[in-house]
Amino acid sequence: MQSSNSNGADSADDIRSRAGNEFSNLKADLNDLISRIPSLSDIDLQSAKEKLLDKYESSRVSARAYAADAREKLNHGVEVGGEYVKERPLQSIALAAGVGLLLGALISRR
Repeated sequence: MQSSNSNGADSADDIRSRAGNEFSNLKADLNDLISRIPSLSDIDLQSAKEKLLDKYESSRVSARAYAADAREKLNHGVEVGGEYVKERPLQSIALAAGVGLLLGALISRR
């Protein structure tokens, strides 16, 4: 079970990293466009606008793909957890009780 948690954490970090890179690239392109606006002709400005909109749409598509991938990983984690509970019901109850006691002790200390 821990190996799937590790893979899930790695996947979440990978998704976060890829999404961050996409939006960093978009931000850099936007900053570049803003700095060049005074020197652009109307045709160049229209071309730059279209390029920026294409990158924005590409980033949106990538973000949706990353979200779908994250949702799939979460669903897999839920399935694995459900299988664990079905295979080891007494251990699952003991684990839940232990977590409940620990949380109760932490909350009552405050």
